[in-house]
Amino acid sequence: MITLTGDQWVMMQSAAWATMLVSYLRTDSLPQAVTHTFDGNHPCPLCNAIAQSKKSEKKSEFMPNPTRLVFLPVEQERALAAPDRFQLVLVESSKFAQALAKPPMTPPPRAIPA
Repeated sequence: MITLTGDQWVMMQSAAWATMLVSYLRTDSLPQAVTHTFDGNHPCPLCNAIAQSKKSEKKSEFMPNPTRLVFLPVEQERALAAPDRFQLVLVESSKFAQALAKPPMTPPPRAIPA
């Protein structure tokens, strides 16, 4: 499914950028490493391979290329409506949740002077 949408290139390019950034951080400062990674002038071998593969990739003949969207009319009788009444559903709670629901002690405990 990923290959149908082209997301494999995004994932591979992200991995290449992460690898490049780590590699540049070994010798450069953070701003310089980020610049070298994303400026496009210092591609790594994986970046070059991704670019070549994207160029040579055959476009799928099954992917539609719509030029405009067509919306079908909706009949008023079939429109969604809110339910007449809502039902409260009780879920069995854990002992911890029941302990939290208890009211605090009355009167509250006094602070112990230090």
